[in-house]
Amino acid sequence: YPAAAELKGHLAAGEILAGWKDGRLAAAMAVAAGEDEMYFGAPWPLGAAPEQVAALHLFAVHPDFRGRGAAREMLTALFGRARARGFRAVHLDVIEGNLAAEKLYLKAGFAFAGTRRVHYDDLGDITVRLFEYAL
Repeated sequence: YPAAAELKGHLAAGEILAGWKDGRLAAAMAVAAGEDEMYFGAPWPLGAAPEQVAALHLFAVHPDFRGRGAAREMLTALFGRARARGFRAVHLDVIEGNLAAEKLYLKAGFAFAGTRRVHYDDLGDITVRLFEYAL
């Protein structure tokens, strides 16, 4: 995870944001405009319309840069870009049990919105925890 085809699709769509430090790729994320179909009907606290949502699909920080603020900087940049494009919320899911990711998102101001079973082609049926950031 993630599947190479998924990454290529996000890259082709111009949905990759990259963070660089000291000339090295420190972090990257894929952010799509509009609600992900897997999230339709979820109990989102804000209740934003699908077109008012930016969906964060993939987010990774290179191990050399973990614990040095790269994740927080990337999220701050995402929030600024999403606001500038007129979005009202950022939605994402975390695979159940990924406590480090949950801690990061909660610390950044995301609100827990519930759990859901979803299907990923490369992972199969899994339980995820949904989070929303109100812009």
